[in-house]
Amino acid sequence: MLDTMPHVRRRARRCNIRWVAAIVHQDVTKPCTITDLSETGARLELIGPVATGARIKLMCERFGELYGTVMWCNGLSAGMRFNLGAAEIARLLTPLVPGMGRRQTALHQIPVPARQYFGRKARAA
Repeated sequence: MLDTMPHVRRRARRCNIRWVAAIVHQDVTKPCTITDLSETGARLELIGPVATGARIKLMCERFGELYGTVMWCNGLSAGMRFNLGAAEIARLLTPLVPGMGRRQTALHQIPVPARQYFGRKARAA
């Protein structure tokens, strides 16, 4: 069931955006687009692939520079995790991204009632 609901496994809420940016890796600057952003990282659309585990600098006119590590790369899409803590990222990005920093904890707090029966409901005698 968790595979069909990937948002349940996420540590932070994702905010869909499309911001022009650039990454710097080994003194080479490449343009990219930030497609989603959270307190813990970002998803990027790149011109060319970048190695998983690479330490990069993400530069954007809206927030300046953020440093992080490439966690995955699939073709021209990549995910990076920020080096700063979630609270610091939320402090920097909340003025720029409405909803940043609000956790969706209500989903995890809804009590699930125990299943009383399986199949056809038992009739009272």
